[in-house]
Amino acid sequence: MNHHAATAVNTVEFPAKPVLQNDLMERFSRAFGLNRKAISQKDWPAMERMLAYAVETEQVLAEQQARIHYLETLSVTDELTGLLNRRGFNQAVERTLATAKRHQEKGLLAYLDLDDFKRINDTLGHDAGDVVLQHVADVLTSNVRRTDYVARIGGDEFAVLFVRAKQLPTRAHAQDIRRLLAQKPLSWQGHSVSISASMGIQAYGPDTQPSELLRRADQAMYLDKQRHRQAADVI
Repeated sequence: MNHHAATAVNTVEFPAKPVLQNDLMERFSRAFGLNRKAISQKDWPAMERMLAYAVETEQVLAEQQARIHYLETLSVTDELTGLLNRRGFNQAVERTLATAKRHQEKGLLAYLDLDDFKRINDTLGHDAGDVVLQHVADVLTSNVRRTDYVARIGGDEFAVLFVRAKQLPTRAHAQDIRRLLAQKPLSWQGHSVSISASMGIQAYGPDTQPSELLRRADQAMYLDKQRHRQAADVI
């Protein structure tokens, strides 16, 4: 992401025709509270300097605001995937639950943790792991609504906040997303990389606290991962 390059302030060209001069004088007099009759032709150089300074000041302020916005975006965004990071997601959860309290809304939070992700990094390298994480991010964002929030909250942990969502259909949809991840292995430099994830789902309502919602979703995900490991041991 590139920061805005500074642009030069153009020289202000003033109208030569008396009608345009009069119009500009009128606008200056209103803007600066001046007596229009006091503005004469000899005042144009001073007016030009004032306008140039005003334009330059406005541009500096705009560039500062753009820089602040850029830095704020970095602080809540995961650099690799472009998703919200943990901080950004926690803020989204807090805002969503505050709205849910005011409007008596319900929704769901899904936590996903990739299974055996360390094995991918160990056997194929971290570049392959990065591609997997980006692929998971793409699948998640492509299968939720624009009003939902998707985040990478840890190394191989993701979260989806389904805002104003019906319980049963959304639970089924979350499971469909997990199955979609596992359906087709990811191809990377001639290798077929299988992806699977453990998932915990927790509903929220008007009285749900952010910390409680996050904790319960994390616990549900951990239990699901334990079941996966036990099933693998049986096999």
